[in-house]
Amino acid sequence: MHEGRRHRCEEPRRSRVARGRSQRRPRSRRHRVDVGAGGNYTAAASAAATVGNLDIKLDLLDSSGAVVASADPASGQSDAGTPTGLGASVTSALQPGTYYLRVDNVGYGDPLNTGYSTYGSRGAYSLTVAPS
Repeated sequence: MHEGRRHRCEEPRRSRVARGRSQRRPRSRRHRVDVGAGGNYTAAASAAATVGNLDIKLDLLDSSGAVVASADPASGQSDAGTPTGLGASVTSALQPGTYYLRVDNVGYGDPLNTGYSTYGSRGAYSLTVAPS
């Protein structure tokens, strides 16, 4: 796994933003988040509007690597060239400490007919963490 940047969420009204890119082969990226004040937080990963069509699965992990929350929303296509449902978000009540956000690229449907493989799911993304 790739270790990303560290992000601090010490005040409940501040948000943090990270950017990344999922390359050709399936690969997870982890971003460290240091929570200084307990409360409800929402993390959202959004695929870039241009350059690729990354379908995102987002996991929130605690400091030991256990999954706290996960999102892999249903994806689809509005037409043959326009994918939908590519982003993901998770919300959880967090105590002060270190957490990780794992961004994975995933496939959709049957790659031979109406979908795409994990290999075809790639591109840039942005990641935000904010109190909710």
